[in-house]
Amino acid sequence: MEQGMLQRATERARLLEELKALLIENLHLSIQPDDIDPDAALFGSGLGLDSVDAVELIVAVEDRFDLDFSRQLPPEEAQRLLGMSSLSAQGMGEHPLNARQVETSMRIFMRTLNSLVDVIVWAREIEKISDTAKDLEQVESL
Repeated sequence: MEQGMLQRATERARLLEELKALLIENLHLSIQPDDIDPDAALFGSGLGLDSVDAVELIVAVEDRFDLDFSRQLPPEEAQRLLGMSSLSAQGMGEHPLNARQVETSMRIFMRTLNSLVDVIVWAREIEKISDTAKDLEQVESL
């Protein structure tokens, strides 16, 4: 296995275990981490989480992983919520989504723990790209 792929797999496994602990801790679930199937539904028939749990989970994930989903949702979701005319402004962080839009959108992306891991990895990559672009702008302005 390529070294980069091994690192990504290891990071995903670490994130998954951290998310299981975060779920149990922040939502006061009385189950063990090994009892959580990463492919089971978080809402409804799976773990049975509800919309209040969704908000608490979003806040906990944002705090733990230093993310801001109101500015880091995948572009296709932002497009669906905001419409084409606002997409470019949202992508630039000028019009972050409101709390209800974030909760609704994140429930789509938080169907399972594995899908939530994907969102966290994606958000971190977007942040790296954004930071690199800002660094380049600063260098160019010198």
